[in-house]
Amino acid sequence: MIILVIPTSIILFPVRKMEARHGISVCILIQMVWWFINRFSILPGQLDGYLGFIYKELLNLIGVIPYIWIGAFICKGHLLDEIEKILQNKGIKRHKKNLVLLLIGVILFIGYTSLNKSVLIGIAGICTFFVFNLLNKPFWIENIFLCLGKHSTNIWLTHMFFYCVDPFAGLVQKGQYPLVMMLFILILTIGTSSFIKLIQRLIERGSQY
Repeated sequence: MIILVIPTSIILFPVRKMEARHGISVCILIQMVWWFINRFSILPGQLDGYLGFIYKELLNLIGVIPYIWIGAFICKGHLLDEIEKILQNKGIKRHKKNLVLLLIGVILFIGYTSLNKSVLIGIAGICTFFVFNLLNKPFWIENIFLCLGKHSTNIWLTHMFFYCVDPFAGLVQKGQYPLVMMLFILILTIGTSSFIKLIQRLIERGSQY
C-alpha cells in the first residue's frame, strides 16, 4: 500500500495543525463525501499500466486515511480521558458505567441497522470504539486485547494474503462460517506476526555485533 512509503511527517500533517474534535468532524465529512463519490461512480474507472496502479493506490489511500487521522486525533486530544471525566461529572458511578455504555451501544446498533446506511459507518465505528474502550473489562479480556494490540499492525498488513493472494487465496474461506473464519485468520496473522517479530529481534541482535 502506498501509505507505507509516505513519511509519517506528511501523513500526520493535518493532525498537527488541527484541534482534535474539529479534526474528527472533518474526517467524518471526508468519509461521507468519499462514500457518495464511490456510490454514484463519480470518478473514472480503472486505468492501465503503472498509471492505473498509482491511481488505484491513491483511491485506497483516500479511503483509509480518514480513519488513521481519527485514531491520531483521539490520541492527541486524550478524548477517552475526556469522556471518562464527563461520565464522572454526570454522577455516573463506576459500577453503573458499563450499564450506561452498553445501553448506548444497543441504541447505536438498533439505530444503525434500522437506517442501514453505509454512509454512517464512520460515525458508528467511532462511537463503537469509544463505547468498547470505556467499558470496564475483566483483567483477562484486557490482556487479550493488549496482546492483539502488539500484533495489530502486522495483522493489518498480512491478513489479505490469507484470503486473496496466491498461494493462500481462499484458505480462510475454508472455515465456511464467519466466526470460524475470523478466528482462523487471527491465528494465521498472529502466527505470522510472531515470526516477523522473531526475525526482527534476530536482525537487531546481529546488528549489535
